Amino acid sequence: MKIAIVGSGFSGCGVCWHLLLQKGVEITLFSAGGGATHIASGLLHPYPGMKARRSWKASEGMRATKNLLKTSEEVLGRSVAIQNGIIRHAMMPDSVEIFLKRAAEYDDFEMIGPKLAYIRSGMTVHARSYLEGLLGACLSRGARYVERSIGSLEELEGFDTVILACGAGMTSLAPELKLNSVKGQILKCRMAKKVERSIIGKGYLALGEEPGTCFFGATYERNFIDNEADEKRVKALLFPNLEMFLPSLSEFNVLECYSGIRISSQISHLPLIGKLQDGIWVMTGMKSRGLLYHALLGEQLAHAVMLNDESVIDREVRLS
Repeated sequence: MKIAIVGSGFSGCGVCWHLLLQKGVEITLFSAGGGATHIASGLLHPYPGMKARRSWKASEGMRATKNLLKTSEEVLGRSVAIQNGIIRHAMMPDSVEIFLKRAAEYDDFEMIGPKLAYIRSGMTVHARSYLEGLLGACLSRGARYVERSIGSLEELEGFDTVILACGAGMTSLAPELKLNSVKGQILKCRMAKKVERSIIGKGYLALGEEPGTCFFGATYERNFIDNEADEKRVKALLFPNLEMFLPSLSEFNVLECYSGIRISSQISHLPLIGKLQDGIWVMTGMKSRGLLYHALLGEQLAHAVMLNDESVIDREVRLS
C-alpha cells in the first residue's frame, strides 16, 4: 500500500511510525516545514484548562506518548524530556477548591501550598528534538521524507491512501470539515535565576532544552491577519497574566518570538480522526493536546487505514 502522509508534526510522525510497524506499506511523508508542532512548548500532562479537568483517555494517551518518547531517545541517544512534574498556580477564585477536589480524586495531583498544585505525571517535552528523533526512527524503517507543500489532493493521485495530518493546511485540503484556526505565539527567553520545573497559571513558563532558557506562552488569537511573529503583541497579551504568578519579568531576556496556527473542531473539544472519503483519512483538531493524543490516536488511525475500517477508532473522536 502506497501511503502519503501530509504533515510531519506530532500527528503525522505518530501515525507514520505506527503504520511502519505493519507489513506491506510504502510511506512518503510530506512536510512544508514549520507548523504549530515545531514551536510547541512541550507541556505534557492530563489536566488542561483552568478547571483542571482530567482529559479524556488521559492515562492511555500519556502511556502511548511515553513509548514514542523512548523511541525518539533511542535514535538520538539523549533525553528529549524533563520528567520532574509541573507546577500549577490557582488563578481563579474557585481554583483552590477545584485543585483540592482533583487532589482527592487522583494520585498524581497534589497540593503543595495554599495556591500551588504539583502534577507528578507532568513533563516538559523538547518538541524539536523529540520530532527529530521520531522522524529519524521513521526514516530508519523505510519512510521517505519530502520537504514540499501540498496545495491540493490532486498532487497525490499516485498514492493508494492519503492521510492529512497537516494542522493549518487542513482548511484548504479538507474545506468540508468544520474547523477553527487560532494563532498562537510564544517567547523564548533566557532566565536570570534557575527554575526547577515548568509552571502553569494564566499562561505558562515551560523549561527549554538549552540550559537557562524557557518559553512563555501562549497567545490564543482568533482574529489574525497573518502568521507572522509579533513580539510586541505577545508581550502585551501575555505579560499581564504572567505577572500574576511569576517573579519580575525583568529577570527574563527575550531571545526569540515564534508563531504557529492551531486547528480545532467547531463541533467537539476532542480531536477528529477518520475517513474523509475513499482513500482519504484525516487526523486533526488536536488544539494544544497534540502531545497527549498523537501517539494513542496515531496507532488507532494506523489500524483503521490498514483494515479500511473506521470502527477501530474510538467513537468519541471518530469523524463519522
